[in-house]
Amino acid sequence: MKKLFFAILLSVAGIMWAQTPVNLTPRPRQMTAGEGHFALQSRLVVAYGSMADSLSVEAARFVSHLNAATGLQATAQGRSEGAITMHLDASCPPEGYRLSIKPTGVDVTASTSAGFFYAFQSLKKMLPANVMARKYDARRSYVLPCVEIQDEPRFPYRGFMLDVSRHFFDIMFANITRIKDKIILNPFDFIPKVKIYTSSFRQQIFTYTKLKGGLFIIKNKNKKDAQKFF
Repeated sequence: MKKLFFAILLSVAGIMWAQTPVNLTPRPRQMTAGEGHFALQSRLVVAYGSMADSLSVEAARFVSHLNAATGLQATAQGRSEGAITMHLDASCPPEGYRLSIKPTGVDVTASTSAGFFYAFQSLKKMLPANVMARKYDARRSYVLPCVEIQDEPRFPYRGFMLDVSRHFFDIMFANITRIKDKIILNPFDFIPKVKIYTSSFRQQIFTYTKLKGGLFIIKNKNKKDAQKFF
């Protein structure tokens, strides 16, 4: 009886593993496992066709990040087809995307630059960890699991609260910058309000005017403005 129980348990675990080839955080709305994988070649081409510069720039950013971490010589080109091909589809939600990874290539579909940005983020997350960490490692083999993904944000506004009132953070350099880098790994696009209270004297002393705290408020800033702030 025990042997039968463990056999069933192993079978269920095998089925679950087969259905979950990748571990993406946050988990996409829909993800269907395929068979096999797509291997990234040295001179991989990301094709963006005749897309506007505001969209094709996401391909260039992805290629730059990928090459720096892997040592590949990938390029972004205005071709109709490539190892990774971008498709524009107005039916996709503003920040949504579709990924289709097959042994023969990758199709990335979105309707906005934000959608393509998050799609490429997901691609990087499915590669070895050094890619997201921006650590160079040419010894690894870089492959993507075959999978179909359809994703979009659940909420239109997503944010991150950072309370630095009781700690010392260097806002221009290391600490805040590292936190910002971690934030943009996930779909945080809009920051409705950011408040940063500096450690300060709670009572103003008029003789010593500099002994008072500061308050910085940013309202309704988008991703690019937030990156400038950080």
